[in-house]
Amino acid sequence: MGRDVTQLLLASITVLLLFVTGCGKGSTSGNVTPATGPTTEEAFLEQFRAAYSSKDLDRIMACWCWDGNTEEDLAPVRDQVAADLELPVKEIRIEPLNGDEITQFTLRGVTYVTNLNPIARVVIEFDTGDPNATNSTSLLYGKDPDGVLKITTSRPK
Repeated sequence: MGRDVTQLLLASITVLLLFVTGCGKGSTSGNVTPATGPTTEEAFLEQFRAAYSSKDLDRIMACWCWDGNTEEDLAPVRDQVAADLELPVKEIRIEPLNGDEITQFTLRGVTYVTNLNPIARVVIEFDTGDPNATNSTSLLYGKDPDGVLKITTSRPK
């Protein structure tokens, strides 16, 4: 599967999350306490690599910006991450934005935007040995209002 198809697939999965307004997992009240976490690219990459290497799904999911999501909203992404954890990882790296990122789209008459302004992407490259298999996952990330780097999701505009 090519990079463009993978990005589109991930954008489609992200669409399923919806209703995101910030970055505190599971909070729907709007009363989000300040988050703590990585504020530099190096610290974010280190945190994400460590979480991914641990294969601890909760630890990995904590790298996303989730405020306003229910557990049901998290399920499709959680399932995709769990499936990706079965693939051997060749490399996890940061890449600059390409300029063709999907940050706004309309689905069933509702326009969605990323909940954070993307500043770069974290790329997970897989070593499957199969040229027809998914070879990478690309996730946009940005800074939340507290300056913490988080992977973006989508919310209604």
